[in-house]
Amino acid sequence: NGTTINVNAAIGDKNTAYIMFDVIAPQGTVLDRDDYVFADMPIELNRTEKEKSNGNGVDWGITTLKDDNLTDNKKSFILALHASNLDLQNRNIKLSLNNLSIEAGKLEYETIIEGKWDFNLKLAYDTQTKEFDVNKFSNYKGANANVITGSISSISASVTFKGGTAGSFDGQMNNYITPELVVNYKDGTSSTARFGGGS
Repeated sequence: NGTTINVNAAIGDKNTAYIMFDVIAPQGTVLDRDDYVFADMPIELNRTEKEKSNGNGVDWGITTLKDDNLTDNKKSFILALHASNLDLQNRNIKLSLNNLSIEAGKLEYETIIEGKWDFNLKLAYDTQTKEFDVNKFSNYKGANANVITGSISSISASVTFKGGTAGSFDGQMNNYITPELVVNYKDGTSSTARFGGGS
């Protein structure tokens, strides 16, 4: 149908990956919306039989990137993959993108460009992840946890905590407290992440 999809790059760490790609329609077709979706996007992750039996899968979502030119035939997307219990680095995936569309209602789509594009990809990126042992007990606002390890990469930060409680109640649901991870950067800024659970 004259439409090309170019996969440009993949970045990520152990459990999260981002795949950037462009949809380039034939000349004369204008892609001027910010809510394009694909009507069907099956993703098959290369997993061992043990990983399959343990139910280790991947969550994913797709986002249309900001477009500075709404009069041309190009639209950029980013596909986010997250697998809590799988190492995604150097893993092979099969991705199919079917029918570029817009949502026309609940679970209904209006096809803009009909087609199917198949990809076999290897997530061969450098994680640049730093891991460190913590092994300290934390009592943050009454939320008790043994913080075991931590890691930080160019795209994420995470901690592993066990035992105690990942959150606490003071009798009311709206006062549920969860631990926070604060990352302090060399330039003096910081980022804060909140956690809703643990293992």
